[in-house]
Amino acid sequence: MTLDQIDQSLLAAKLTIPQCYVRMVVPRLHLYHKLDDAANYPLVLISAPAGSGKTTLLSEWLRRQPSFPVWVALERNDNNFLRFWSYFIAALEKLNLPIGAIIQPLMSSSSEEMWIVLINALAGLSVDVVLVLDDYHVITSEAIHRFVAFLLEHSPPRFHLVISSRTDPPLPLVQMRVQGRMVELRMADLRFTLDETMTFFRQMMGLSLPIEAIRSLHEDTEGWVAALQLAALSLQDHHASSINPVLSLSHVGNNRYIVNYFLEEVLAGVPEHVQTFLLATSILQSMNAELCNMVTGHTDGEAMLEWLHQSNLFISTAYDTNGWYRYHRLFGHFLHSHAQQAYRDLLPLFHFRASTWYEDHNLPVDAIDHAIAASAFERVVLLLEKHASSLLRQGQVGIVYTWLKQLQERGIVATHALLAYLYACNYLHAGRLADYEQSLLQAEQCWRERGQVEMLSKINHLHAYTALLRDDGILAMTYAQQALELAPVRSSLAGISQVLLGASYISCGDLLQAHIALLHGQRNCQCDRDSVLPSAAALYLGDLYLCQGRLQEAMSYYQQAIQRFDEYMPWYPIVAHCHLGEVYCELNNVSSAEEHLRKAMQMADDIAVHWILPWVPLLAARIAWLHGEKEQALQWLDKAEYDARRLGELRVILAYALALRVRYLLADGNVDAAHYWWERYEHSLFSDEIKPSLFTGDMRSLTCARLLIAQGQQEEALAVLEDRRSLAQKQGRVHSEIAILVLQACAYEVAGDARCGKQVLEHALFLGEPSAYRRVFIDEGHAIASLLFRMYERQKKYHAHNNGIFAYMCSLLTGFGYNIDQGDCNGNAPHKRINSSLISVLPAARQMIDPLSEREQEVLRLIAEGRSNQQIAQTLVVAESTIKTHLNNIYAKLNVNSRLQALTRAYAYGLLAQQ
Repeated sequence: MTLDQIDQSLLAAKLTIPQCYVRMVVPRLHLYHKLDDAANYPLVLISAPAGSGKTTLLSEWLRRQPSFPVWVALERNDNNFLRFWSYFIAALEKLNLPIGAIIQPLMSSSSEEMWIVLINALAGLSVDVVLVLDDYHVITSEAIHRFVAFLLEHSPPRFHLVISSRTDPPLPLVQMRVQGRMVELRMADLRFTLDETMTFFRQMMGLSLPIEAIRSLHEDTEGWVAALQLAALSLQDHHASSINPVLSLSHVGNNRYIVNYFLEEVLAGVPEHVQTFLLATSILQSMNAELCNMVTGHTDGEAMLEWLHQSNLFISTAYDTNGWYRYHRLFGHFLHSHAQQAYRDLLPLFHFRASTWYEDHNLPVDAIDHAIAASAFERVVLLLEKHASSLLRQGQVGIVYTWLKQLQERGIVATHALLAYLYACNYLHAGRLADYEQSLLQAEQCWRERGQVEMLSKINHLHAYTALLRDDGILAMTYAQQALELAPVRSSLAGISQVLLGASYISCGDLLQAHIALLHGQRNCQCDRDSVLPSAAALYLGDLYLCQGRLQEAMSYYQQAIQRFDEYMPWYPIVAHCHLGEVYCELNNVSSAEEHLRKAMQMADDIAVHWILPWVPLLAARIAWLHGEKEQALQWLDKAEYDARRLGELRVILAYALALRVRYLLADGNVDAAHYWWERYEHSLFSDEIKPSLFTGDMRSLTCARLLIAQGQQEEALAVLEDRRSLAQKQGRVHSEIAILVLQACAYEVAGDARCGKQVLEHALFLGEPSAYRRVFIDEGHAIASLLFRMYERQKKYHAHNNGIFAYMCSLLTGFGYNIDQGDCNGNAPHKRINSSLISVLPAARQMIDPLSEREQEVLRLIAEGRSNQQIAQTLVVAESTIKTHLNNIYAKLNVNSRLQALTRAYAYGLLAQQ
């Protein structure tokens, strides 16, 4: 057959740049620019799976090109070399080159002779010519591949070949890459970006989908153009306005258009043994050859993966390391759905084999996942017993609880001690305290019988933990001490015990011992690098410094609790965000408090740990009140109380909610309602049968006193407050002492005792000024504002402008809304002296005549590290009696009576560096 004879059967459409049949095409400028470089290279290769938009991209790019483009759309019957050659020459003749006339006389010559004549003819081109061979993957003829390779090797300078293919063609690509003679575009390049996906749906397809839906579609399709087009058709069929805003992978993957596309365009052209491999390995998120061999039971995994990768069959490298692959998300979902029908009976076997491989390679998470998928529940329990403890230490709490939930849904009961313990943890974090106690008791009895000491230490941790939740610090301390006795020295178990012991000491008011225990726990955190310990220790250290009225140090530790958390263990950071928000509220920085509330809410939405959630509405209530949203604040308190009751009467939450509610109702003038809420909760929250924590006790005294003041019973209120203030002062709890002093000042002011009111308010100002307390004063309203303004007038009169307390008073009055002349507070007054009445209430640290000696400062620093007298004596190589003498001197100079008071006073005035 001659060239002329074949020319009669050529289809003109195959030599025409195809048109796009959608209304508009998404412009892909970044790809057009990359293709523009074609003028500098002999070859442009676009190799990507079906439906990647190769043809559309090329046709749109060529319409923008100043070069002369020619096109050949290839089909399977073009594997006849003479037919291929005929189309190739016919395409070039569209450039008005007499190539056919030159080649015709040589049809009986050798192929290489014809090719040389063709290349010489193309060498005379005066303009750049781009020839596209579309769908080159259909070509299997060795003769054609040899011709194209020869053409590329001797390519004329102004001739550029573009090959579009679903697979990499058998051409010398490696050599051309090394020589820098080709441009490549692959699946990753052709994927739509999120912006392009939005443009496609909204402008091209006219679908007004919300951004969440578009983002979901984009992620599930991984920007695969054909899938987006088919999904858009499906949405048009079903009226997009009624579609759920967030479309799931299952929704898109089960789309009949996409399923049919994969069946007809992908699987139909794949050999049967490859289909079997695809369906069997569809259970894997990622795979390598060895894993595939285990799952399939064959030994061709490496060859199959290489073939799939070279064929661009919706597979890509999974990691930076060689040998690991994954399927395109949508394709993987399609394969797995198809496998559930075709291989329903074999899938459990495939999962079991995968589980075995992952266990052998020390990948317990995947091993358990596949064991559950295989319904091999005995294996699941064995794997959990073997790996759960280490997974929990690594912070994999969320996924462990997911497994437990799946076991519970399948009726797997806690027949093993560790499984019972894990169930107990799960019930605790879900707020199901009755189920929690039953499962914990079962685990404890089993481990006690076996004498498994370390596991009993963990049981005591949970007992201490729940005791803290229930506001029983003494019981928590007992359990924490027992746990510490059972735990190995310098272990994570010991660290958790010490942290819980420190939290128990805080609850009971022994802040010095709390500090020592928490520091020991923190050291164990650093040694063991346990994921939950650093966050827990930092949170409780923040609570400790908050008790001491050191707001800046508390904030620093709360930030550490947030920064040092694992994504699977977010409850300590959530509480830390809430406590940080509370501190920012106190500093009158509402915007920062709102930011921490937002973050706490965002984290809380993602977890199933419910007992920490009441802290969120409590902060929300306080912020709402500061914004003047009174009803909203009370609704948030309703939610906090509901959550606290649902989770087992969390007394700390209920006491705080009651204190805020009574304060807000009284501020709004609703005394009867405030009294009603007090009577409703007084007996259940503040029963004498249970000794409350310091926090709950403070809330009780402050709330009771506030009601008494509102009812005109100032003397009774002052008696309640004085007892509580004495305890707070003795324990060094400056945060509570400030609140009590301010309320005492209110009571004195309402009773008309200006002298006593002024004295206690001066003391509150002195304690509050180093940390810049604000709302504790401002929230008490007119009584404090009036008293504070009279004090300000007197200080101003006596020219005490250089006094830090005076500047503090100015800032507070500004917060009350007074228009204070800032010049009064800048310290530039000509006569500088401090009011003598103010000096009378200042502790000795502010007016210390005899400073601490160098040795006394060293002893003070060692006290701050939690050292005992004996340890300090050993460190300084002196007698223990000498240390006692130094301590007595320090107490006298600082005008204090205990170690804790000395540390508090020293930190407040810079004698010790802030930590």
